[in-house]
Amino acid sequence: MKSSTIYLFRHGEIESKYLGKWIGHLDVGLSVRGKQQNEKIAKFIKKLNNCTVITSDLKRTYMGMSKKISKYKELREISFGEWEGLSWKEIAKKYKKESKFYLESPLDFTFPEGESIYNLKERAINKFSELLEHNHSNMAFVIHHGVIRLIISHLFGIPLKMVFNFYIDYGKCATVERVGKHFYLKSLNNGINSK
Repeated sequence: MKSSTIYLFRHGEIESKYLGKWIGHLDVGLSVRGKQQNEKIAKFIKKLNNCTVITSDLKRTYMGMSKKISKYKELREISFGEWEGLSWKEIAKKYKKESKFYLESPLDFTFPEGESIYNLKERAINKFSELLEHNHSNMAFVIHHGVIRLIISHLFGIPLKMVFNFYIDYGKCATVERVGKHFYLKSLNNGINSK
């Protein structure tokens, strides 16, 4: 039975002025460290045989990547709407009622003028599934934290409420082996050796 590997990379660290802020659809760049992380990802991917490279359409995912990439808007991070670019302190002050509800019930929350986790799941998983269906070679996705969490939840039947219980650092990778129609999680939050 044919096997292939799916690499789920989280993009490099964002610009330092945005660290600690809620960044979803804002098209922000990378910090110096983030650029180094993306370059390391690109070097790793370059060594892979027969690998399709996929990113979102936000520059933090494709900065430093090869020109042979496919960009998809559907693989963007969740839209935080009016919360985009704000710190939690600013959100809690300006959106007291909404921020309290978010903390109590994040799965039932839709960000003001933004999306819910269900909106994100529908668009991202539909696109991911479509890409998997048409590609049986190795695939490297350089995407966003929330999208990676939802892909792992989808592939392994992990309840949505559990996606907040695991974390992927900037520039790190989750690796999934695909054998036929079966998936095996080989690593989570793994560092990259591009040497």
